[in-house]
Amino acid sequence: MGVRKILGLAAGLILTVSIFTVGYSFAKEFPLKEGTSCTTEKCHAKMTEKEYVHGALEDGSCTDCHEMEDEGVHKFTFSSEGKELCMGCHEDILEGKHVHSAFEDGTCTDCHDPHASDYPNHLVANPRGELCYTCHDGAGFEGASVHKPVADGECVSCHSPHASDQEYQLKASVPDLCFGCHGEEKGKGKRKVKVASSLKKLYENQDLPLHPPFADGECLECHNPHSSGNPILLASKGPVTNFASYDEGNYQLCFNCHEDLRDSLSQTKAPGETNFRNGGTNLHYLHVVEKGRTCRTCHDPHGTKNEKLIRNLIPFGRKSLRMRYSITETGGSCAPPCHFQKKYDRENPVVNKR
Repeated sequence: MGVRKILGLAAGLILTVSIFTVGYSFAKEFPLKEGTSCTTEKCHAKMTEKEYVHGALEDGSCTDCHEMEDEGVHKFTFSSEGKELCMGCHEDILEGKHVHSAFEDGTCTDCHDPHASDYPNHLVANPRGELCYTCHDGAGFEGASVHKPVADGECVSCHSPHASDQEYQLKASVPDLCFGCHGEEKGKGKRKVKVASSLKKLYENQDLPLHPPFADGECLECHNPHSSGNPILLASKGPVTNFASYDEGNYQLCFNCHEDLRDSLSQTKAPGETNFRNGGTNLHYLHVVEKGRTCRTCHDPHGTKNEKLIRNLIPFGRKSLRMRYSITETGGSCAPPCHFQKKYDRENPVVNKR
């Protein structure tokens, strides 16, 4: 084969590729028959085969979003740009001060397929967490304890995916959002659990001595909303059982606010550091350090009807044991199940029977 013939074939091949590339890069142009449906022709027939189909596509209203450039020619542009295209029908979802960044940027198709999907609301991935984790690092939602909605992939039970008047697109303000789940009684009859419902009732009764973070509705001062390296979603290490050998590091959550308690638990005699003392004997040290009772043995972390957040009932396994505590101007007494009644007085030390 001569050089001239080879060059001629090469030029022809380049021309063919160029024509194919041009045809591929730009919309195909051919006359459309009057009344042609986009979803019944061989080009777009598969768009309606998925379970969830966009209403406009299902109704055959393709021109709600796509506009034909030349009458009768298969060449289209969008009727609007960016999120304005979606807002033509879905303007209600923008209501709120705090807007999801993907929505604010107009990248609606990062989350939604504009035609059809195998997931509800035309989502591009499984809405049970998987979709959210395409942008939000899933490692940040793992730990020793994981909030149940997070574990179940129910992100939208707390967050609005588009916009909200609350920060982080929360569906309600804290603590009302928390009480949506942690404010209902569960079970029936004698098996009904009242602990959760009592939290909301307790919070609503601001005349009671409540733990300040709880009284202020600041649940996130002590708990992480998604996951934690500590039990019960605690923001830092804190006591979660009634009995434990004392280790200062395990009380960081309490010491974040109660710095004086840290000092108190470092000495057996602390007449100026704690009101819970019999003369100069530090009874916090006796209970927590020597006896291994944690804060939650005697104190409720949310609030009670008693001063100093003293419990009425001490959780003990599946039972609750009554704690009979009374307070005086200079001391008090208690007779919980752990010992017979004992009294203490800061000014006149009491000698209790063993």
